[in-house]
Amino acid sequence: MKWLGYFRIGAVLFGLTAAFWVPAGKTVADLVVSTPILVPNVNSNANEGGPTISADMLELYFDSDDPRGHGNTDIWVSTRESVDDPWSLPVNLGQPVNTSADEGQPHISPDGLELYFHSGGNLWVARRPTREDAWQERIWASVNTGANEWDPSLPYDELELFFSSDRYPRIGWTDIWLTTRESKEKPWTGPVNLGDGLNSNQDDCMPSVSPDGLVLFFASRRETARDFDLYVTTRMSRGSSWLEPINLGPKVNTLQYSESSPCISPDGRILYFSDWPKRRPAEFGGRNLWQVDFAICGDQNHPYPMGDLNHDCRVDFFDLAMLSIQWLNCTDPICELSDYPGPAVAQCLPSSHPDYVKWVLVGKPDCWCCATQCHGDSNCDGVVDGADLYPIEPLVGRRYPDINYNVCFDFDHDGDIDYSDLNIVILWYNRTLLADCL
Repeated sequence: MKWLGYFRIGAVLFGLTAAFWVPAGKTVADLVVSTPILVPNVNSNANEGGPTISADMLELYFDSDDPRGHGNTDIWVSTRESVDDPWSLPVNLGQPVNTSADEGQPHISPDGLELYFHSGGNLWVARRPTREDAWQERIWASVNTGANEWDPSLPYDELELFFSSDRYPRIGWTDIWLTTRESKEKPWTGPVNLGDGLNSNQDDCMPSVSPDGLVLFFASRRETARDFDLYVTTRMSRGSSWLEPINLGPKVNTLQYSESSPCISPDGRILYFSDWPKRRPAEFGGRNLWQVDFAICGDQNHPYPMGDLNHDCRVDFFDLAMLSIQWLNCTDPICELSDYPGPAVAQCLPSSHPDYVKWVLVGKPDCWCCATQCHGDSNCDGVVDGADLYPIEPLVGRRYPDINYNVCFDFDHDGDIDYSDLNIVILWYNRTLLADCL
């Protein structure tokens, strides 16, 4: 019988409830791995803010008061052919999205067919039939009141809508609110204030929720009173409470300037933000769009969490599904176990080994059975030399099941060959190896 019983599922589910988007032992500040730079090609001598990026990361929407627009502030878009290409010069979305009023803080839906934004202190939704079509209508959102509603943001299932408002009852001058719906065809429920665990007695606004709805970035004046800083909070599951917000730290936030309008890229690798209302020094005259790199996981200092089979930096039901499918489809004798869960056949990696599941997924390669392979010894000759260094460079970027992925050069056993594997070779080059990989 297949041994996929309560013990194994329970172990995976325990990992689920213990997993965070931020790797254990790390703070958010540890994950900021670069100095903020201006987003290339999109800034001008006008004021740019409110960035949002499409699911394929090929469209960047933002607001700007460029005088070539229709009103004081309009929504613009910049595109690119691939994630490796530069952004194009921005294009104004035109009517009916933009009017003589102020339009800002856009949020693009995952299919690219709906654009949420605020205008005149209310939330609106613009729609188009396909991504190649022009925007054809804008619809007033049902959550609006006589107060001001700004800054819409939704997870990818579009069943939650986060926004800022100065409506009552409120905790600070501006709070973050949430409304939900059962499906995209159902109406939004009455919005609720996210409470004093997340909101403060100052301004809390400009929410930006991650695609899965478990990570929320926002801007707040809670510590500075005068200038905005960026914060992040997480929750274990949809519907559970948000944890205490964390300041993103000095690599992003500054003492003398303002950071606002955060937007995390769909892959969690880049945080976009604006410097409103107190702009950072830059070559352009107004407020600008900036970006900073995050090392969520998958590099040498931030490894993938144990059990993260699909490399999305968390252990969740997708990993459980991968494990289940792999096990149920397995025809290897090791999968046919008796009630005693011991190995049925001899193998170089026991099922208790931390890399066992990954070893099975990539085809049980013999080179992973070498006691020095994890230190950069691709050919198991007991030394890391040119035979290990020179072949790996053209392999960087290859990922299982790419036919050019060479499993023996995957030294950290994460399913892809990247700079962390190259760094392992450099670290151990011509050094005495430890035979401790098994």
